[in-house]
Amino acid sequence: MAKPKRTTDRTHGRAAFVRPRPDQAHVFGVTHAGHLSRLGGRAGFDYPTVQEGSTADFVVFYDPSLGANGKSCADGVLATCENDYAQTAAWFGIDAPKLPINIIIAALDSSGQGSGGAYHYGCDAIDLYCDLRSVPSLDIDYTRMLVVAELVEVFEAAQGVGWDCGGSNGEGLSRVLATALYPAELNGYTTAAAWLDTPDRPDWVKNNNATDQDSVSNGCSVLFLKHNWDMAGTRSSKEVPPHWVRLMRT
Repeated sequence: MAKPKRTTDRTHGRAAFVRPRPDQAHVFGVTHAGHLSRLGGRAGFDYPTVQEGSTADFVVFYDPSLGANGKSCADGVLATCENDYAQTAAWFGIDAPKLPINIIIAALDSSGQGSGGAYHYGCDAIDLYCDLRSVPSLDIDYTRMLVVAELVEVFEAAQGVGWDCGGSNGEGLSRVLATALYPAELNGYTTAAAWLDTPDRPDWVKNNNATDQDSVSNGCSVLFLKHNWDMAGTRSSKEVPPHWVRLMRT
């Protein structure tokens, strides 16, 4: 089984609180192989869960300890996940190979400030663990943005043309596409400055860093992709440049 990946870079400038999990690397990340979670979740899940509902392509759960906020967030994700799936499928020109996709909403950051990010256990894993931001108030779009970021990584793996969710190019693409749909949620997840402030500004365009946890290479990837998108003069945040489409579908 591939090492789980969780992006600690998707934080607000500080290390996220990480609830201990057996054999989990601190990474943004494949599904447990049906074992019973030592944390009390149903078989295969890291957290206790309540199934709030399902759509054609998703089943949405939340940790009951989140109370009304968990239920409201799950309902909000249920309302938009199919549209976000359709947009992601349109970008890549394929459908996800394994359905349904499980979305598990939990307090990855126990403070409620949204520093926990998201993870799944490998690039093609379809159990997507996403944080909930409830401080100072419930921000459902934050969780929606995380769902899209993880969903993009599932599509990257399904397509298999070089977008590596465990590398800087795939991480950059997931960040750019997720914030294209939810631009107001970019705050706290910016990495471009990390690369700009590095004296030698290493080339992580021609080279792909074999980790998704380095803010410098992630920043270079995000900055290049976003600049490239802007220079292409596309008409909306959902319309990727034509040459991106070729890259994403080749």
